Amino acid sequence: MAATEKGGAMVKRLRGLAAACAALLTAGPAASAPKIFDALAGCWTVTGVVRGKPIENLARGQWAIDGKYFLLQLVGAPSGKPYAAALFFGQKADGGVVVHWLDIFGADESQYLGRGQATATTVVTDFPYPDGPTRNEISLEPDGRWRMLVTETPAGKPKAVFSDYQFTHATCGAARFPLSVGG
Repeated sequence: MAATEKGGAMVKRLRGLAAACAALLTAGPAASAPKIFDALAGCWTVTGVVRGKPIENLARGQWAIDGKYFLLQLVGAPSGKPYAAALFFGQKADGGVVVHWLDIFGADESQYLGRGQATATTVVTDFPYPDGPTRNEISLEPDGRWRMLVTETPAGKPKAVFSDYQFTHATCGAARFPLSVGG
């Protein structure tokens, strides 16, 4: 009788496992990044300011990881300061947007996940950094260019512009981007 009870328990576990697998298979595809990013695909010249100082970067946007994320890479232009970043944007099932901002400053800063929302022309995400929140607003301008405005609110201080970038469509040319991913 003990063997039959063990066998019955095993069958119940296997049925439960089969039901869980079936639920995963029929759940449908995971959400992808907002379609606003379709217009950000390709290469861009990025000009603007960081903490009031002029910068020039190059950028490339592309769909990544089976279209579930949009990858925006920034690299310092040959004439500018060295910089490299990879921003992975994704959309949660509830419509919210998440962004992982990975750059040359390392994991201490990259551990904070940006969360926000997207509309047809704007993606706004907030990062909860320990020294105060930072907001990243990416917007498609009427002329087809993109703007990325990053503001920070350090503890006990007023909100200030950290960086303000303008993206102008360009060819990739010989630009070297650190990540190469399939769309």
